[in-house]
Amino acid sequence: MYDRIKNLLAPPVVEDKTQALSANLLNTALLTMLGVTFLVPLLIVLSDPSQPGNTLSLLLGWAMAAIMVGLWYTLRRGRVELVSYLFSFTFLGVLTAVTFFFGGIRNTSTVGFALVIIMAILLLRRRRASFIFTGLTILILAAAYVAELQGIIQPQPQRVVSAVDFIIYASVFALTGSLLHFAVRNLNDALERAQASEQAAAHANQQLQGLNAELESRVALRTQALVTSAEIGRTVSTILDKAQLVTTVAQEIRDAFNYYQVHLYLLNTTGDTLELAAGAGHAGAELLRRQHKVPVEKGLVGRAARTNQPVLAPDVNQVESWLPNPLLPDTQSEITVPIALGGKVLGVLDVQQNVRNGLGQSDADLLLSISGQVAVALENARLLAEARAQAEQEALINQISQQIQSATTMEEAMQVAVREIGRTVHAPQTRVRLAAGQVNVVNQPGNGRNPQPESAS
Repeated sequence: MYDRIKNLLAPPVVEDKTQALSANLLNTALLTMLGVTFLVPLLIVLSDPSQPGNTLSLLLGWAMAAIMVGLWYTLRRGRVELVSYLFSFTFLGVLTAVTFFFGGIRNTSTVGFALVIIMAILLLRRRRASFIFTGLTILILAAAYVAELQGIIQPQPQRVVSAVDFIIYASVFALTGSLLHFAVRNLNDALERAQASEQAAAHANQQLQGLNAELESRVALRTQALVTSAEIGRTVSTILDKAQLVTTVAQEIRDAFNYYQVHLYLLNTTGDTLELAAGAGHAGAELLRRQHKVPVEKGLVGRAARTNQPVLAPDVNQVESWLPNPLLPDTQSEITVPIALGGKVLGVLDVQQNVRNGLGQSDADLLLSISGQVAVALENARLLAEARAQAEQEALINQISQQIQSATTMEEAMQVAVREIGRTVHAPQTRVRLAAGQVNVVNQPGNGRNPQPESAS
Protein backbone atom coordinates (compact mmCIF):
# COMPACT_ATOMS: atom_id res chain seq x y z
CA MET A 1 0.00 0.00 0.00
CA TYR A 2 2.75 2.41 0.92
CA ASP A 3 4.60 1.68 -2.32
CA ARG A 4 1.46 2.27 -4.38
CA ILE A 5 0.87 5.64 -2.72
CA LYS A 6 4.52 6.55 -3.15
CA ASN A 7 4.41 5.66 -6.86
CA LEU A 8 1.15 7.61 -7.26
CA LEU A 9 2.59 10.77 -5.71
CA ALA A 10 5.93 10.49 -7.52
CA PRO A 11 6.60 12.91 -10.41
CA PRO A 12 6.11 11.60 -13.94
CA VAL A 13 9.10 10.15 -15.78
CA VAL A 14 10.27 12.53 -18.53
CA GLU A 15 13.23 11.83 -20.81
CA ASP A 16 14.20 15.48 -21.32
CA LYS A 17 16.30 16.60 -18.33
CA THR A 18 15.01 20.20 -18.36
CA GLN A 19 11.38 19.08 -18.43
CA ALA A 20 12.16 16.49 -15.74
CA LEU A 21 13.22 19.28 -13.37
CA SER A 22 10.07 21.26 -14.17
CA ALA A 23 7.96 18.12 -13.65
CA ASN A 24 9.49 17.55 -10.22
CA LEU A 25 8.88 21.15 -9.19
CA LEU A 26 5.32 21.11 -10.55
CA ASN A 27 4.53 17.87 -8.80
CA THR A 28 5.76 19.30 -5.50
CA ALA A 29 3.90 22.61 -5.97
CA LEU A 30 0.61 21.01 -7.06
CA LEU A 31 0.56 18.54 -4.17
CA THR A 32 1.39 21.37 -1.76
CA MET A 33 -1.35 23.61 -3.14
CA LEU A 34 -3.81 20.71 -3.15
CA GLY A 35 -3.20 20.09 0.53
CA VAL A 36 -3.39 23.79 1.43
CA THR A 37 -6.54 24.62 -0.57
CA PHE A 38 -8.36 21.56 0.72
CA LEU A 39 -7.36 21.51 4.39
CA VAL A 40 -7.01 25.23 5.31
CA PRO A 41 -10.57 26.25 4.31
CA LEU A 42 -11.89 23.17 6.09
CA LEU A 43 -10.06 24.15 9.27
CA ILE A 44 -11.40 27.71 9.02
CA VAL A 45 -14.98 26.53 8.73
CA LEU A 46 -14.59 24.05 11.57
CA SER A 47 -13.12 26.77 13.78
CA ASP A 48 -16.12 29.09 13.34
CA PRO A 49 -19.06 27.54 11.40
CA SER A 50 -21.33 30.52 12.14
CA GLN A 51 -19.21 32.99 10.16
CA PRO A 52 -20.88 33.38 6.69
CA GLY A 53 -17.64 34.28 4.93
CA ASN A 54 -16.03 31.10 6.03
CA THR A 55 -18.39 29.00 3.93
CA LEU A 56 -17.50 31.08 0.87
CA SER A 57 -13.83 30.60 1.67
CA LEU A 58 -14.40 26.85 1.88
CA LEU A 59 -16.07 26.81 -1.53
CA LEU A 60 -13.35 28.96 -3.09
CA GLY A 61 -10.61 26.81 -1.54
CA TRP A 62 -12.15 23.56 -2.72
CA ALA A 63 -12.62 25.04 -6.18
CA MET A 64 -8.88 25.75 -6.21
CA ALA A 65 -8.25 22.22 -4.96
CA ALA A 66 -10.30 20.84 -7.85
CA ILE A 67 -8.22 22.89 -10.30
CA MET A 68 -5.03 21.54 -8.69
CA VAL A 69 -6.32 17.97 -9.10
CA GLY A 70 -7.00 18.60 -12.79
CA LEU A 71 -3.54 20.08 -13.32
CA TRP A 72 -1.93 17.21 -11.41
CA TYR A 73 -3.79 14.65 -13.55
CA THR A 74 -2.67 16.46 -16.73
CA LEU A 75 0.90 16.45 -15.42
CA ARG A 76 0.71 12.68 -14.89
CA ARG A 77 -0.05 12.41 -18.62
CA GLY A 78 3.32 13.99 -19.38
CA ARG A 79 2.07 17.47 -20.44
CA VAL A 80 4.73 19.31 -18.47
CA GLU A 81 4.93 22.55 -20.46
CA LEU A 82 1.14 22.90 -20.69
CA VAL A 83 0.69 22.42 -16.95
CA SER A 84 3.50 24.91 -16.28
CA TYR A 85 1.62 27.61 -18.21
CA LEU A 86 -1.77 26.70 -16.74
CA PHE A 87 -0.48 26.65 -13.15
CA SER A 88 1.29 30.00 -13.50
CA PHE A 89 -1.70 31.70 -15.14
CA THR A 90 -4.15 30.11 -12.69
CA PHE A 91 -2.22 31.38 -9.69
CA LEU A 92 -1.93 34.82 -11.36
CA GLY A 93 -5.66 34.82 -12.07
CA VAL A 94 -6.58 33.92 -8.49
CA LEU A 95 -4.40 36.70 -7.11
CA THR A 96 -5.93 39.15 -9.58
CA ALA A 97 -9.44 38.18 -8.50
CA VAL A 98 -8.53 38.51 -4.83
CA THR A 99 -7.02 41.95 -5.51
CA PHE A 100 -10.09 43.30 -7.33
CA PHE A 101 -12.85 41.65 -5.26
CA PHE A 102 -11.40 41.41 -1.78
CA GLY A 103 -10.08 44.80 -0.82
CA GLY A 104 -7.54 45.94 -3.44
CA ILE A 105 -3.81 45.89 -3.16
CA ARG A 106 -2.77 44.25 0.09
CA ASN A 107 0.35 42.61 1.42
CA THR A 108 -0.98 39.14 0.71
CA SER A 109 -1.58 39.80 -2.96
CA THR A 110 1.74 41.63 -3.35
CA VAL A 111 3.72 38.72 -1.95
CA GLY A 112 1.70 36.31 -4.06
CA PHE A 113 2.46 38.22 -7.29
CA ALA A 114 6.19 38.07 -6.55
CA LEU A 115 5.91 34.35 -5.98
CA VAL A 116 4.08 33.91 -9.31
CA ILE A 117 6.97 35.52 -11.17
CA ILE A 118 9.49 33.25 -9.47
CA MET A 119 7.38 30.13 -10.11
CA ALA A 120 6.91 30.99 -13.79
CA ILE A 121 10.64 31.47 -14.32
CA LEU A 122 11.50 28.20 -12.58
CA LEU A 123 8.80 26.19 -14.35
CA LEU A 124 9.05 27.56 -17.89
CA ARG A 125 12.86 28.05 -17.84
CA ARG A 126 12.69 30.69 -20.55
CA ARG A 127 13.76 34.30 -20.49
CA ARG A 128 10.51 35.49 -22.03
CA ALA A 129 8.57 33.96 -19.12
CA SER A 130 10.13 36.48 -16.72
CA PHE A 131 9.22 39.39 -19.03
CA ILE A 132 5.67 38.15 -19.60
CA PHE A 133 4.72 37.54 -15.96
CA THR A 134 6.59 40.57 -14.66
CA GLY A 135 4.81 42.75 -17.19
CA LEU A 136 1.42 41.21 -16.42
CA THR A 137 1.96 41.67 -12.68
CA ILE A 138 2.88 45.34 -13.12
CA LEU A 139 -0.18 45.93 -15.32
CA ILE A 140 -2.52 44.21 -12.85
CA LEU A 141 -1.17 46.14 -9.86
CA ALA A 142 -1.30 49.39 -11.83
CA ALA A 143 -4.92 48.68 -12.81
CA ALA A 144 -5.80 47.89 -9.21
CA TYR A 145 -4.12 51.10 -8.04
CA VAL A 146 -6.05 53.20 -10.58
CA ALA A 147 -9.27 51.40 -9.67
CA GLU A 148 -8.75 52.25 -6.00
CA LEU A 149 -8.07 55.90 -6.88
CA GLN A 150 -11.21 56.04 -9.02
CA GLY A 151 -13.28 54.41 -6.29
CA ILE A 152 -14.03 51.35 -8.37
CA ILE A 153 -12.42 49.20 -5.71
CA GLN A 154 -13.41 50.05 -2.18
CA PRO A 155 -10.47 49.17 0.09
CA GLN A 156 -11.40 47.88 3.49
CA PRO A 157 -10.89 50.63 6.09
CA GLN A 158 -9.86 48.20 8.75
CA ARG A 159 -7.00 45.92 7.82
CA VAL A 160 -8.51 42.88 9.43
CA VAL A 161 -7.16 39.61 8.23
CA SER A 162 -9.94 37.67 6.50
CA ALA A 163 -10.26 33.98 5.71
CA VAL A 164 -9.22 34.72 2.14
CA ASP A 165 -6.08 36.42 3.41
CA PHE A 166 -5.31 33.43 5.55
CA ILE A 167 -5.74 31.03 2.58
CA ILE A 168 -3.48 33.20 0.40
CA TYR A 169 -0.87 33.49 3.13
CA ALA A 170 -0.94 29.74 3.67
CA SER A 171 -0.64 29.10 -0.07
CA VAL A 172 2.24 31.55 -0.44
CA PHE A 173 4.15 30.16 2.51
CA ALA A 174 3.50 26.60 1.43
CA LEU A 175 4.72 27.30 -2.11
CA THR A 176 7.71 29.16 -0.74
CA GLY A 177 8.59 26.21 1.46
CA SER A 178 8.17 23.76 -1.42
CA LEU A 179 10.36 25.96 -3.63
CA LEU A 180 13.08 26.10 -0.99
CA HIS A 181 12.79 22.35 -0.43
CA PHE A 182 13.08 21.75 -4.16
CA ALA A 183 16.03 24.14 -4.45
CA VAL A 184 17.90 22.53 -1.54
CA ARG A 185 17.22 19.06 -2.88
CA ASN A 186 18.45 20.03 -6.35
CA LEU A 187 21.50 21.67 -4.80
CA ASN A 188 22.30 18.49 -2.86
CA ASP A 189 21.75 16.41 -5.98
CA ALA A 190 24.04 18.74 -7.91
CA LEU A 191 26.72 18.44 -5.24
CA GLU A 192 26.41 14.66 -5.25
CA ARG A 193 26.60 14.61 -9.04
CA ALA A 194 29.62 16.89 -8.91
CA GLN A 195 31.32 14.62 -6.39
CA ALA A 196 30.43 11.54 -8.44
CA SER A 197 31.69 13.30 -11.56
CA GLU A 198 34.91 14.22 -9.78
CA GLN A 199 35.38 10.63 -8.62
CA ALA A 200 34.58 9.35 -12.11
CA ALA A 201 37.06 11.83 -13.57
CA ALA A 202 39.72 10.70 -11.09
CA HIS A 203 39.00 7.07 -11.90
CA ALA A 204 39.07 7.83 -15.61
CA ASN A 205 42.36 9.67 -15.12
CA GLN A 206 43.82 6.63 -13.34
CA GLN A 207 42.58 4.39 -16.13
CA LEU A 208 44.06 6.79 -18.69
CA GLN A 209 47.40 6.77 -16.90
CA GLY A 210 47.31 2.98 -16.76
CA LEU A 211 46.38 2.87 -20.44
CA ASN A 212 49.22 5.25 -21.30
CA ALA A 213 51.64 3.10 -19.32
CA GLU A 214 50.32 -0.01 -21.05
CA LEU A 215 50.60 1.65 -24.46
CA GLU A 216 54.13 2.79 -23.70
CA SER A 217 54.98 -0.74 -22.62
CA ARG A 218 53.44 -2.15 -25.79
CA VAL A 219 55.31 0.35 -27.93
CA ALA A 220 58.56 -0.52 -26.15
CA LEU A 221 57.92 -4.24 -26.60
CA ARG A 222 56.95 -3.73 -30.23
CA THR A 223 60.06 -1.64 -30.84
CA GLN A 224 62.21 -4.28 -29.17
CA ALA A 225 60.49 -6.96 -31.24
CA LEU A 226 61.21 -5.07 -34.45
CA VAL A 227 64.83 -4.55 -33.43
CA THR A 228 65.16 -8.24 -32.58
CA SER A 229 63.52 -9.21 -35.85
CA ALA A 230 65.99 -7.05 -37.75
CA GLU A 231 68.89 -8.59 -35.84
CA ILE A 232 67.65 -12.10 -36.63
CA GLY A 233 67.30 -11.09 -40.25
CA ARG A 234 70.88 -9.85 -40.37
CA THR A 235 72.08 -13.02 -38.65
CA VAL A 236 70.34 -15.47 -40.96
CA SER A 237 71.46 -13.53 -44.02
CA THR A 238 75.08 -14.35 -43.16
CA ILE A 239 74.52 -18.12 -42.67
CA LEU A 240 74.75 -20.19 -45.83
CA ASP A 241 74.59 -23.66 -44.28
CA LYS A 242 71.00 -24.91 -44.07
CA ALA A 243 71.41 -26.97 -40.90
CA GLN A 244 73.15 -24.14 -39.07
CA LEU A 245 70.60 -21.67 -40.41
CA VAL A 246 67.48 -23.43 -39.08
CA THR A 247 69.12 -24.18 -35.72
CA THR A 248 70.19 -20.55 -35.27
CA VAL A 249 66.76 -19.21 -36.21
CA ALA A 250 64.91 -21.46 -33.74
CA GLN A 251 67.26 -20.61 -30.89
CA GLU A 252 67.35 -16.87 -31.62
CA ILE A 253 63.54 -16.59 -31.70
CA ARG A 254 63.12 -18.50 -28.44
CA ASP A 255 65.79 -16.51 -26.63
CA ALA A 256 64.60 -13.14 -27.94
CA PHE A 257 60.91 -13.51 -27.07
CA ASN A 258 61.05 -16.07 -24.23
CA TYR A 259 58.77 -18.55 -25.94
CA TYR A 260 58.09 -21.94 -24.40
CA GLN A 261 59.10 -23.89 -27.52
CA VAL A 262 60.19 -23.05 -31.07
CA HIS A 263 60.30 -25.64 -33.87
CA LEU A 264 61.23 -25.28 -37.50
CA TYR A 265 59.90 -27.80 -40.00
CA LEU A 266 60.99 -28.24 -43.63
CA LEU A 267 58.82 -29.76 -46.33
CA ASN A 268 60.19 -32.98 -47.82
CA THR A 269 60.80 -33.46 -51.54
CA THR A 270 57.45 -35.17 -52.12
CA GLY A 271 55.59 -32.33 -50.44
CA ASP A 272 53.46 -34.53 -48.16
CA THR A 273 55.41 -34.42 -44.89
CA LEU A 274 56.95 -31.73 -42.71
CA GLU A 275 60.19 -32.93 -41.13
CA LEU A 276 61.53 -31.32 -37.97
CA ALA A 277 64.80 -29.59 -38.87
CA ALA A 278 65.46 -27.60 -35.66
CA GLY A 279 64.00 -27.31 -32.18
CA ALA A 280 64.80 -24.85 -29.39
CA GLY A 281 63.59 -25.87 -25.98
CA HIS A 282 63.82 -28.80 -23.62
CA ALA A 283 62.01 -31.17 -26.02
CA GLY A 284 63.67 -30.03 -29.23
CA ALA A 285 66.69 -32.35 -29.04
CA GLU A 286 64.56 -35.38 -28.22
CA LEU A 287 62.16 -34.68 -31.08
CA LEU A 288 65.11 -34.30 -33.45
CA ARG A 289 66.56 -37.59 -32.23
CA ARG A 290 63.22 -39.27 -32.94
CA GLN A 291 63.14 -37.67 -36.40
CA HIS A 292 59.77 -36.12 -35.66
CA LYS A 293 57.50 -35.60 -38.68
CA VAL A 294 54.04 -34.14 -39.25
CA PRO A 295 51.87 -35.00 -42.28
CA VAL A 296 50.64 -31.92 -44.10
CA GLU A 297 47.02 -32.96 -43.63
CA LYS A 298 47.22 -32.98 -39.83
CA GLY A 299 47.59 -30.47 -37.00
CA LEU A 300 48.17 -26.74 -36.95
CA VAL A 301 51.59 -27.20 -38.57
CA GLY A 302 50.02 -29.05 -41.48
CA ARG A 303 47.27 -26.45 -41.84
CA ALA A 304 49.80 -23.62 -42.14
CA ALA A 305 51.63 -25.56 -44.88
CA ARG A 306 48.41 -26.41 -46.74
CA THR A 307 46.90 -22.93 -46.64
CA ASN A 308 50.14 -20.92 -46.77
CA GLN A 309 48.58 -18.77 -44.01
CA PRO A 310 49.50 -18.25 -40.33
CA VAL A 311 47.42 -20.23 -37.84
CA LEU A 312 46.83 -18.62 -34.42
CA ALA A 313 45.46 -20.66 -31.51
CA PRO A 314 45.34 -18.51 -28.31
CA ASP A 315 43.87 -21.51 -26.47
CA VAL A 316 44.88 -24.83 -28.03
CA ASN A 317 42.33 -26.69 -25.92
CA GLN A 318 39.59 -25.01 -27.94
CA VAL A 319 41.01 -26.15 -31.31
CA GLU A 320 39.87 -29.57 -32.54
CA SER A 321 42.69 -29.99 -35.06
CA TRP A 322 45.42 -29.38 -32.49
CA LEU A 323 47.77 -32.36 -31.97
CA PRO A 324 49.08 -32.60 -28.38
CA ASN A 325 52.63 -33.81 -27.85
CA PRO A 326 53.53 -35.75 -24.65
CA LEU A 327 56.95 -34.09 -24.66
CA LEU A 328 55.25 -30.66 -24.48
CA PRO A 329 52.64 -31.00 -21.71
CA ASP A 330 52.54 -27.30 -20.82
CA THR A 331 51.56 -25.96 -24.23
CA GLN A 332 48.57 -23.61 -23.92
CA SER A 333 48.78 -21.45 -27.05
CA GLU A 334 50.43 -21.91 -30.43
CA ILE A 335 51.22 -20.11 -33.68
CA THR A 336 52.26 -21.83 -36.89
CA VAL A 337 53.62 -19.61 -39.67
CA PRO A 338 54.45 -20.82 -43.19
CA ILE A 339 57.99 -20.31 -44.49
CA ALA A 340 57.26 -19.53 -48.09
CA LEU A 341 58.54 -17.73 -51.15
CA GLY A 342 55.40 -16.46 -52.79
CA GLY A 343 53.18 -19.48 -53.32
CA LYS A 344 55.96 -22.02 -52.71
CA VAL A 345 55.97 -23.35 -49.14
CA LEU A 346 59.41 -24.40 -47.89
CA GLY A 347 58.47 -25.22 -44.30
CA VAL A 348 56.67 -24.05 -41.17
CA LEU A 349 57.79 -22.07 -38.12
CA ASP A 350 56.01 -23.42 -35.04
CA VAL A 351 55.97 -21.36 -31.78
CA GLN A 352 54.33 -22.55 -28.56
CA GLN A 353 53.69 -20.79 -25.24
CA ASN A 354 52.83 -22.23 -21.83
CA VAL A 355 50.30 -19.47 -21.03
CA ARG A 356 46.72 -19.37 -22.28
CA ASN A 357 46.27 -16.36 -24.58
CA GLY A 358 50.05 -15.92 -24.32
CA LEU A 359 50.29 -15.51 -28.09
CA GLY A 360 48.38 -12.96 -30.14
CA GLN A 361 48.10 -11.35 -33.52
CA SER A 362 51.17 -9.16 -32.90
CA ASP A 363 53.24 -12.34 -32.40
CA ALA A 364 51.82 -13.80 -35.62
CA ASP A 365 52.70 -10.65 -37.59
CA LEU A 366 56.22 -10.59 -36.16
CA LEU A 367 56.86 -14.29 -36.84
CA LEU A 368 55.48 -13.92 -40.36
CA SER A 369 58.05 -11.19 -40.99
CA ILE A 370 60.83 -13.40 -39.66
CA SER A 371 59.65 -16.42 -41.65
CA GLY A 372 59.91 -14.38 -44.86
CA GLN A 373 63.56 -13.65 -44.10
CA VAL A 374 64.16 -17.32 -43.25
CA ALA A 375 62.60 -18.36 -46.55
CA VAL A 376 64.98 -16.09 -48.47
CA ALA A 377 67.95 -17.40 -46.47
CA LEU A 378 66.93 -21.03 -47.11
CA GLU A 379 66.58 -20.36 -50.80
CA ASN A 380 70.01 -18.69 -50.86
CA ALA A 381 71.52 -21.67 -49.04
CA ARG A 382 69.92 -24.06 -51.53
CA LEU A 383 71.16 -22.10 -54.51
CA LEU A 384 74.65 -21.92 -53.00
CA ALA A 385 74.67 -25.67 -52.34
CA GLU A 386 73.59 -26.36 -55.91
CA ALA A 387 76.23 -24.00 -57.24
CA ARG A 388 78.93 -25.67 -55.13
CA ALA A 389 77.85 -29.14 -56.22
CA GLN A 390 77.87 -28.11 -59.83
CA ALA A 391 81.30 -26.49 -59.45
CA GLU A 392 82.67 -29.60 -57.74
CA GLN A 393 81.23 -31.81 -60.47
CA GLU A 394 82.70 -29.65 -63.21
CA ALA A 395 86.07 -29.59 -61.42
CA LEU A 396 86.03 -33.40 -61.08
CA ILE A 397 85.13 -33.88 -64.73
CA ASN A 398 87.90 -31.53 -65.70
CA GLN A 399 90.37 -33.40 -63.47
CA ILE A 400 89.40 -36.81 -64.88
CA SER A 401 89.59 -35.44 -68.40
CA GLN A 402 93.12 -34.15 -67.81
CA GLN A 403 94.24 -37.49 -66.36
CA ILE A 404 92.73 -39.42 -69.28
CA GLN A 405 94.36 -37.08 -71.74
CA SER A 406 97.73 -37.65 -70.07
CA ALA A 407 97.47 -41.45 -70.55
CA THR A 408 99.61 -42.91 -73.30
CA THR A 409 97.61 -46.04 -73.99
CA MET A 410 93.95 -46.93 -74.14
CA GLU A 411 94.27 -49.35 -71.26
CA GLU A 412 95.85 -46.66 -69.08
CA ALA A 413 93.06 -44.23 -70.02
CA MET A 414 90.44 -46.81 -69.12
CA GLN A 415 92.13 -47.52 -65.81
CA VAL A 416 92.12 -43.80 -64.93
CA ALA A 417 88.44 -43.47 -65.87
CA VAL A 418 87.40 -46.51 -63.85
CA ARG A 419 89.42 -45.47 -60.82
CA GLU A 420 88.15 -41.87 -60.69
CA ILE A 421 84.53 -42.77 -61.39
CA GLY A 422 84.54 -45.39 -58.65
CA ARG A 423 86.13 -42.94 -56.23
CA THR A 424 83.55 -40.29 -57.06
CA VAL A 425 80.48 -42.45 -56.67
CA HIS A 426 81.97 -44.49 -53.79
CA ALA A 427 81.18 -47.74 -55.59
CA PRO A 428 82.61 -50.98 -54.09
CA GLN A 429 83.42 -52.18 -57.58
CA THR A 430 83.58 -50.50 -60.96
CA ARG A 431 83.78 -52.41 -64.24
CA VAL A 432 84.17 -51.22 -67.81
CA ARG A 433 83.77 -53.57 -70.76
CA LEU A 434 84.34 -52.84 -74.36
CA ALA A 435 81.61 -54.32 -76.47
CA ALA A 436 83.87 -55.44 -79.32
CA GLY A 437 87.24 -55.47 -77.57
CA GLN A 438 89.29 -57.80 -75.48
CA VAL A 439 89.79 -55.53 -72.44
CA ASN A 440 87.84 -55.83 -69.18
CA VAL A 441 88.96 -53.27 -66.56
CA VAL A 442 87.88 -53.82 -62.95
CA ASN A 443 88.32 -51.38 -60.03
CA GLN A 444 87.92 -52.64 -56.46
CA PRO A 445 88.75 -49.75 -54.08
CA GLY A 446 88.23 -51.92 -51.05
CA ASN A 447 91.34 -54.11 -51.76
CA GLY A 448 93.63 -51.13 -52.28
CA ARG A 449 94.80 -52.32 -55.67
CA ASN A 450 94.91 -50.43 -58.92
CA PRO A 451 92.46 -51.39 -61.65
CA GLN A 452 93.49 -54.59 -63.31
CA PRO A 453 92.77 -55.59 -66.90
CA GLU A 454 91.20 -58.97 -67.48
CA SER A 455 90.92 -61.03 -70.61
CA ALA A 456 87.61 -60.98 -72.31
CA SER A 457 85.71 -64.24 -72.29
